[in-house]
Amino acid sequence: MRSLLVLVLIVFALVSAANAQFSTKEVEEKVYCPCGCGEVLADCQCEDAVKERAKISRMMAESKTPEEIVEEYARLYGSSAVVRQVESVEEDSRQVSMLPLYLLGIAATAAVAYGFGRSGRGGKGRDGESWDFK
Repeated sequence: MRSLLVLVLIVFALVSAANAQFSTKEVEEKVYCPCGCGEVLADCQCEDAVKERAKISRMMAESKTPEEIVEEYARLYGSSAVVRQVESVEEDSRQVSMLPLYLLGIAATAAVAYGFGRSGRGGKGRDGESWDFK
């Protein structure tokens, strides 16, 4: 049971790391490149864009939220540095990732199956016959 708990913790750590990676892209798509080219930071390939992406990664490593980073860009470069997107009704920018729930379901199913296997009939069928398939 201890190994299952460790496995679940590792899975959640990996999912958190994956979500952090997506968050940097989320910030890059909400801010214009400061070089003045007019492109969104995620699309620009200039030296300034590379530096800004590294800066965003550092900020994410410091546990700043994407919203805090976008607000900081607005404070530094003005409100025109932030991309204004019209959100449709179908597309919500705060989508919840279902991956952690799927992984939790898989882990719970594995735990239940493991429990049934350990407390089961010791490899015997209903009529007491062994399940040896030789």
